[in-house]
Order: sequence, then C-alpha cells, then structure tokens
Amino acid sequence: MPAPTFWSSEEKLPVSQTKVSIPSDNGLSYQGGQRIIFTIPDNIEFINPINTVLECDFKIDFPVGGEADSSVAAGWAQTRLQLDAELGGNVLIRHIRVYANSAEMPLLDEVQDCNVLAGVRYDYHTDDSIRKKRSLVEGCSMFTPAQRNIMGIPESGYVNTENNTCFDSNIASDSTGFHKFNAPAATSGFKTAKLLLPLHESGIFGSSVVFPNKVVGGLRLELELCEANIAVKQLDTVQLNNKFQSNPIFHSVDGLDVPAGAAGVDSGWKTTVVTDTFYLARQNLNGAEIAKVPFCIGERFSIKKGSTSISNTYMAWSSAAVANVFPRIKAINVKAAAVGTQSYDLIQIVLDEPVKPSTAIKSIANSSVGVSVDLEDPSYIYSTSLYGGDGTLLATPSFEPTYTLSNAALIVERVEMPEGYNAKMRSMMSQGGVLNYDFLTFTNYKYSQAQNDRVANIRIPIANKRCKGVVAVPVDSSVYTTVERICCGNMREVDDTGTYTYNIEKEGNQAGAVLGNHTSHSKRSAIEGVVDGLSRYQFFYSGKLNPSRPVVTSKIANRVSISQQSLVECEKCLAVCGIPPTSFSAFRRNFFVGRATAIQNGVVDLSTTDFNLQVEYQEIDNPPTKSKLWNIYIGHLRRLLIRGDSVVVDV
Repeated sequence: MPAPTFWSSEEKLPVSQTKVSIPSDNGLSYQGGQRIIFTIPDNIEFINPINTVLECDFKIDFPVGGEADSSVAAGWAQTRLQLDAELGGNVLIRHIRVYANSAEMPLLDEVQDCNVLAGVRYDYHTDDSIRKKRSLVEGCSMFTPAQRNIMGIPESGYVNTENNTCFDSNIASDSTGFHKFNAPAATSGFKTAKLLLPLHESGIFGSSVVFPNKVVGGLRLELELCEANIAVKQLDTVQLNNKFQSNPIFHSVDGLDVPAGAAGVDSGWKTTVVTDTFYLARQNLNGAEIAKVPFCIGERFSIKKGSTSISNTYMAWSSAAVANVFPRIKAINVKAAAVGTQSYDLIQIVLDEPVKPSTAIKSIANSSVGVSVDLEDPSYIYSTSLYGGDGTLLATPSFEPTYTLSNAALIVERVEMPEGYNAKMRSMMSQGGVLNYDFLTFTNYKYSQAQNDRVANIRIPIANKRCKGVVAVPVDSSVYTTVERICCGNMREVDDTGTYTYNIEKEGNQAGAVLGNHTSHSKRSAIEGVVDGLSRYQFFYSGKLNPSRPVVTSKIANRVSISQQSLVECEKCLAVCGIPPTSFSAFRRNFFVGRATAIQNGVVDLSTTDFNLQVEYQEIDNPPTKSKLWNIYIGHLRRLLIRGDSVVVDV
C-alpha cells in the first residue's frame, strides 16, 4: 500500500511568473492591411505562451467627405459603427506568423485567415460566462435584455447601445444642431477602446507548455491586420435588410395616445402633414431612454410597415426645398409623460427641416374605432445614411471607414526557472542533445469553388504528418462594396416569397401579427461559413470513403431541421483539434464541415495519402447562390527540433 501523501513529498520545481510588456518594433499606430511586428528578446529565457495577449487601443474613424451639416443630400450621412460582435478585436488579426529570431529566422508557425478560424472557435466554444468576459476585455458585444424586441426576432450582439465599447451612447448635438462622428476627439461619437486580445489561433501562443524562448534566439511575431470593411459593422436595429422588426417603431407625430373611442383623432403621419417632429414607441426600446436609441444625430432614415415587401418602402419624402429627400435627425429628446393624452414617456425625434411622406404612416398609439392606428403591423424606422436618393445602397466606393490601432504592446508571461534546471538544459544542449517542442496548430489549404459547381471533388494537398482533424469553412467569396458589407445589402433576398439566398433565417411571428416575410442576414460574409444549399459531403483518404456513408446536410441547407450526423462529425473534430465544443447555436449561421482523422491523443500521417473532400449541391428548390472560398484548416501537431543554435521545423 503506498504511503499517504501527507508523509511524502514529490520533487517540484519552484517556478515564478512575471508579466513583461514588449512594445511593437515598427510604429505607434496601424490601420487595416498593415503589419504589427514584435520581438521577444532571448533574455526572456522561458515564457508561458498561452497567457500572451496583445494590448492595444482601438478606434473607428468615420470617413471624411460625406454631407456637410447644412447640406440636404451630399453623400453619406452619419451612422453608428462597431466591431464584429462575436469576435471583437480578434476579427482584426488576419494572419499570424511566428519566426525564430536567429540568424536564419526559420518560420516556426503560420496561420492564414486566422479570423475565420477564430470565428469557429468563438461561435462553438462559448457560453454566457465566456461571452461576458470577451465583452469586457476583447471588444465583443453581447445582447442585452434591456434592448430586447417584442416581435420574437433572434438575439443579436449588434443592438447594445448602452455600453458599447466603440461609441458613446448619448451624444448631444453641437452648435450647428448636428453631431458628426468624425468630429474632434473631444466631441467624437466614436471612443477609444482598450483591448486585450489572446493569440490562441497561433499554435505556439495557444500552447500551455512552457516555451524555451532563449534556445531559439527569441521570437519574432508578425500580425497582419484585416481591412475595415471586414471588421466594422452597422447596428442591426437600424438596418432594412437585417432583423428589421427589431428596429424602433413609429408612435405618432404628436406624441399623444389616442383615447379609446375617440373617432376622428389621428396621430399618424399623413401625406398632408408637414412636420419636423415625431415620436418613437416604447416597444423595441423598452422605455424612453436616449441611450437605447440606435440612431445618432445627423443620421438619415425612412419608415416602412413590417408586413410590406422589402422593395415597398417609404422612399419618397419631400420638404419645402427638395422633392425627394430622406429626413435627417437634428436632436433626440425625452418627452415627459402626462402631457395631454400621453400616458408615458416617449422618445422625441427632431428633424433639421419639416418633411412629409408620400404614403401615410399609421400610428401605434392606443387602438380606437375610426382612427389610423396599427398595433398588429407597426411601421419601423431604418437608417438611409448609406442609401442614395432612390432608396438603393450607395454605389460609390468612396465610403470607406477606417480604424486606428495604437499603443500596441505584447504582454508576455516570463517564467523564472531554477538555475539548476537551466544549467542542466544548457549542458544537455552543449553535448549535442536535441530539445523537442510539440504544439497543436493549423495549416490552411484553400480551394475556390464556383457558384454553378454543383458537384466538387476538392483535393487537399496535405503535407502534415501528425494530423488530428479537418475544419473546412466555406466562406462567401463574392466581391462586395464596403457599404454592402456594412449594412447587409449583399444578403438581400431574391424576392419576398420565401426564396433564400445563403445564411438567412426567417423571423418568427408574433401571434396575430402580419409579419414574418423578413429575414436575418449575415453581415460576416468573409468570416462565417455558408451552407448555401449543400446536400451532402464525404471525405476520401487512406484508400476509402470516410465516413462510409455520405453525411447528409440538406435539412440544414433548407432551414427545416437539424442534420444530426453533421453536428456529431463537427463535435468530434473540434474536440480533437483543441476547440472545446460547448455550443452549437451557430451551426446554421456559421457552417463548417468537420472530420476527426484521429481519436483522443492520437495522430495520423496524411502526407502520404490522397486526401479529398467531396461535396454535392443537389437541392432543387435551394440551389447554390454564392461562389465560395473553402478555408480548410488541418489541425496537426508540429514539432520544433532545437539543437545547439539551429531550429528544425517538422510539420
């Protein structure tokens, strides 16, 4: 019988950790497409790589050149923008490269399009606690119940205006009556966010094994940033083409509730009513707080009923000076209750000039006989700041918001090993010994698939010897303008009869309401995987089909149910690739094809076999609509063989 541990002690190495801040090598501020370079010097002998974080300041810069404060229609108007809600600051990192800082500078690790891989990790390894932590330190945005809607629209992280890291929630107008988001820093609506970003998509910096930094001569880390139109998005609650029924609702032009039975009283916005003031309903705003209003001062808008088609909008507005113009917000106020027949506080919207609509807009005030009131099918307000006068998205490519990433520093956890350990390792290395360091990483093999390619046999030239799994993410490879990406114009329905493009989920109906013909569209076309009518898939390697029967995905593609086998394959794949599969709520929104090539701690050599992914798009009623770029990540163990002053990378 072994002796109780109380009477024995195991030999443990006394280890201490300290945080070290390392500034970037190549500048003070960066924008999309640029690189950030860090050097971890070799005087830091050991590091705990998994605790390494990128510390930086982030700020969105609204493009200069839109309409002036006093103009009627001279280009784009103001609107709020934010980081990708799910990824936060991690959406900014497109490529990661890690070099040994020796004379030869061998490439130790490289992950291409790591924000796509991070999208899988953040969507499938998540829960409420994880999301809350990410929203605190990484710039992610969580759904807040305080801004829930009443129409059963799915929750979204693009609705949080009260505590958003990218912009202020309550901005007063300036002396001209407007507030420009690209104004000087003292009055700018966009604020600087402090981000702490983990680098877990890198194999080395995602490892929990202490890294011998000194014996490789130190490390050189390169981070390539993505473009702003990939990272920056408009709020869901101001968009026409995305979760439209969660937008603010038109209440009335006078702010008064129609008393029961008061025939002839009309609080709607009739075609003969010219006014510069109207009111928002408490529904979808959950009260009358300015901080909950998703629109900003200077934003242009239009109004549309929930049941009408996307194309049937209130496009024609007129003022005394212009025959066709979208109204523009000058001020946002709270109108106190107990005024006339107003029974509760309301949000008051003040315009820069009086306007009238070409189609009457019904009030959502208290119901009454013979009065223009609509409780069942309300009218919603949506932003037209990025629309032309004809109601279509701006065609000009000149609307290009940017971002500035500044004060970048790499926070490294230095591990202090005892001198006896260091001496022993140096002695071993001087006698020709080899230090092996293994870590789990991903190599991205890309494949371009045309829209009309219904059956594709994707050959993957895998060069990795110790493979664990395959994560294949088909992203939309279409070319979109910045405006299309920001406000989901690229995801518009073909028609309003139920015809789907990719990645669309139909909204649920409120009981008794004439709703449900609008959709949730993806605004992450370069990040999320699209199912796009995929019927089935199957892998072929080691001379046989894997699994033995095709994995059917038609139910996922047609939005009618769940294809269980596909989810089981994804779960096994994520588990062996070091991504804990804790959530599958995004299985349709962020679709990927997964395959575990090994089990538990095992590996398999795929470098000597013909490896293929066979995909079929055979859905008659749901044909593919997008060309796709397959990002096929092979999760594998990579080994560093460190001998003297040389480092050999065994993939």
